[in-house]
Amino acid sequence: MPTNERLWAKDTDEKDADILRDMVSNNILYFDPTEAVYSPQGKSYWWGIKLYFESIKK
Repeated sequence: MPTNERLWAKDTDEKDADILRDMVSNNILYFDPTEAVYSPQGKSYWWGIKLYFESIKK
């Protein structure tokens, strides 16, 4: 996976913790504890693209 699609844990702070934990729990992001990095999970790209186009059709 290209590095521009990753969010390193060291680049986050306390205010991000709840939302990141929620996104991992909802399978939007994957957390790799060996590299301490968050990455998109599975179909989250497709959901984001779909939501984007639905929002601009309104």
